[in-house]
Amino acid sequence: MTEKTHDSMEMPAEVDFSESIPNPYVGRVRKHETINIDSENVERSKADATRACAPHA
Repeated sequence: MTEKTHDSMEMPAEVDFSESIPNPYVGRVRKHETINIDSENVERSKADATRACAPHA
């Protein structure tokens, strides 16, 4: 079985969006929350992200 990647996938021609509705979640107010994390856990998260090749902030 051949696996398609996201880049090679194409939208089928028979897809019809004429009856679609706008996304009802766009524009909703988001609540910002802050959590305190000690520096040991921050460094561990950065190291884990580096090992997993994932970007970190």
